[in-house]
Amino acid sequence: MLPIVYEDRALIVIDKPAFLPTSGRTLDDPECAQHRLARQLGEHVWAVHQIDATTTGLNLFVRRKSAVAVFVHKLKQGIKQYIALVDGRPEWSALRIDAPIGWDEASRAWAVTPEGRTAVSDAERVAVGPHAAAVAVRIATGRTHQVRIHMASVGHPLLGDHRYGGRTDPARTAAGLERPMLHAYRLRLDGVPELVAPLAADFVAAAGAEGLSLSGWAGA
Repeated sequence: MLPIVYEDRALIVIDKPAFLPTSGRTLDDPECAQHRLARQLGEHVWAVHQIDATTTGLNLFVRRKSAVAVFVHKLKQGIKQYIALVDGRPEWSALRIDAPIGWDEASRAWAVTPEGRTAVSDAERVAVGPHAAAVAVRIATGRTHQVRIHMASVGHPLLGDHRYGGRTDPARTAAGLERPMLHAYRLRLDGVPELVAPLAADFVAAAGAEGLSLSGWAGA
């Protein structure tokens, strides 16, 4: 059963587990959150947005296809906060990253590139350990892999994010670090109560292994 954080007549918000895509190629793809939620509720649902398969946390769906555009607009206007575990010890306590993101043909990957689309992230350091930190990131846009790319671009890739430069040392592998440490934590949308998804168990374990205290964050 997928954990439901909030629902009303139009909206369903789940706390998506890791390694599960938001949606598949069809509504009948069983290996995605959209299909599983539809089976769980006994009705069709449509995804408002996509979060990476490896990212945990808040994921929005609606009961009517016509409501997708309404909630896409609300999401663009709302406050979206992620929490990430990153490599290194940021010297800053807060940082605005205003760097366009687009497809880089040379590296065959999404990257900060002058030809990309506007992307803005506001990062705040919330805990620091010997070799890593926890960072809360509010995004004003929603580009592909935005938090992962932006944090890597300032020298602090996400722990476990092999695609964007996160370290893969044996100690972290042994500790069970199997994915980029990113969690969609909080959402504020017009007409909807503030939504929070408790930190995933593997996220909390990874933070503990790095000596990071996340007291005060739900699930920690």
